[in-house]
Amino acid sequence: MISRVIEIGEITEITEGLTPISVAGRTISVKVLRAQIRNCYARVRGDFLVIKVPERMSGRSAGKAATELYRRMSNALQKDPGRFLGMPEINFNDKDTLYILDNKLSVNILRTDAERIKISTFNGSIYVTAPISASSARINLRIRRFIEKTYLPDLCRMVHAINEKHFCSTIGTITLRDNLTTWGSCSRDNNIILNFRLLHAPQHILEYVAVHELAHTKIRNHSKRFWQTVSSVIPDYKERRRWLRTNSQFLKPLPAS
Repeated sequence: MISRVIEIGEITEITEGLTPISVAGRTISVKVLRAQIRNCYARVRGDFLVIKVPERMSGRSAGKAATELYRRMSNALQKDPGRFLGMPEINFNDKDTLYILDNKLSVNILRTDAERIKISTFNGSIYVTAPISASSARINLRIRRFIEKTYLPDLCRMVHAINEKHFCSTIGTITLRDNLTTWGSCSRDNNIILNFRLLHAPQHILEYVAVHELAHTKIRNHSKRFWQTVSSVIPDYKERRRWLRTNSQFLKPLPAS
């Protein structure tokens, strides 16, 4: 099916063959618009790839330009969906399966007359007892905090071990956040922030992000020397980075099949 949305003028050349893009379980439709702009550009807006072309361009020229932008954006979306679509929202539901630091866990949520939310783990499961009146958002937040409190110490030990072996930097705090488009950051004080979703990633992928941020304690930019530093610790870092870009949308709780 061809996605064809023309709001100003008739640009049939542009829409031919510009089919919706399927990526990370989502369908991104294509919208082509004429606008009072000097140059063509494309952006992802929600579930649309919006391509804008100048009003002054002929239909033929605009068609070629839009088709080329479509091709580039389609390739970019497939390579790194998280960059354009953002990370998936983290929601925990009853019977979900989690893979936290390579530990398989099942989620069991029980609504009762309890006055407050209680969470515990036993035999590969997370048990949540919640009041009937508790909102899903409140339960989600409590589970997230429980997971962070339980597994952040293991994550910190891993980062410190990599640092002591390869970098010997003085690092500050290590925290987890629900970043939408970045996997990690390193401040000038060497405080390291990692994306909470990385807890769902395989160990070798998490190690790559840790090495990436620790390398920033030595080199603040993404220069050739920076990537050489990363490569000296993880020679196959490109493969790991490619995996992260390709699978970013799937680092979340898995619903019961």
